[in-house]
Amino acid sequence: MLPRVMITCMHARPPTSAFACAAITALACGAQSDPVAEPTAPQESVTFARAASVEPNPPSPAPSARETSTSAARVEPLSWDDHVGWEPRHHFAPGERSYTRPEGSFVVLEYALGPHFEAIAARSAGVALRDKPLIVRNSEELCHPALHEAVTQLAPSRLLVHIDATLDARARDCLARLEVTDLFLSTCRHDGALPTMDHCSDGDAQLARIAASEPLRTKVRGLAIGFGERSSWALLSRFPRLTHLVLRGESLANVDTRAAFGLCDLAELHHVDALNAYEPGDEFPLVPAQCILRWRTFRAWSLRPLAPWLEKTTPDALHCALEELSAERVTDVHRRRLEDTCPRLRELEVMHPLEHCERRTADDRLSCRPI
Repeated sequence: MLPRVMITCMHARPPTSAFACAAITALACGAQSDPVAEPTAPQESVTFARAASVEPNPPSPAPSARETSTSAARVEPLSWDDHVGWEPRHHFAPGERSYTRPEGSFVVLEYALGPHFEAIAARSAGVALRDKPLIVRNSEELCHPALHEAVTQLAPSRLLVHIDATLDARARDCLARLEVTDLFLSTCRHDGALPTMDHCSDGDAQLARIAASEPLRTKVRGLAIGFGERSSWALLSRFPRLTHLVLRGESLANVDTRAAFGLCDLAELHHVDALNAYEPGDEFPLVPAQCILRWRTFRAWSLRPLAPWLEKTTPDALHCALEELSAERVTDVHRRRLEDTCPRLRELEVMHPLEHCERRTADDRLSCRPI
């Protein structure tokens, strides 16, 4: 009998207040196992509240049976979650507060790798491989012939890989050899600080090992990682095709501001999430406002990097491309400034007071409601 695990997770969308963050930290997830006689790949059905890191793009159309490659410049509608990593964004209906992932919508390689893996990867839950998170619990799974054969045969335009293990050099090179153009990687979200929840022992070493492989880092489009050493900030700018970045661990408690400026040189970076529920109050580096304003999504405890721009009495000529913004506090003056100068802004999450704001057009004012 293989276990079937039901996990109920307390995630806000994003973590929406100090007490909500404390609840996430304290409660995390409770797991309950029950036996099931499924011989192929048991799944974890996960119930979660509005996603912890989301971007505002509309849903992408369903891919064909054999997935075709998309343009490298296309920005995909993805969200990020502690437990499965990157995944297609779930669009919550009005009033909807939680959502249960269907069985088979993500794959735990530990159970699935074998002679039937290609069929599982292609058809489980009716989800194509490009939209199906692959959960790695042992780095050797990345070298399994069944994984490489399935990726070659199905030819997905991207892979969503959540590495809940320490990545050695051999496994890293196996990951780099997968025949796919775009990789969205998630690993070491707690940088070893919570060993019962995160089986990666050292996020700094993991980041350095990934960045050391040119074939791998040139494939990385999304990176969600926890680290704590100041020197690791310089490694982030070594991913030239990065579009999505989630910063976790103690990365914001030990910032190399000069190295953080390197993020501004990543031309395709559009989605940055530095809103860590486990490290409330940590501030994003003081990079120039024009750097953040060209991103589409920005999540942080504080808007301090934008303060010089927000507090000017006359508008700058800076272009604002922000579509979604999350912060602990936003003053009325700052909110008006954002409404007037960010025509694409359509969602604003504020933690104090706890509210979600939306608007349909650039001519509208943000309409806010309590969460």
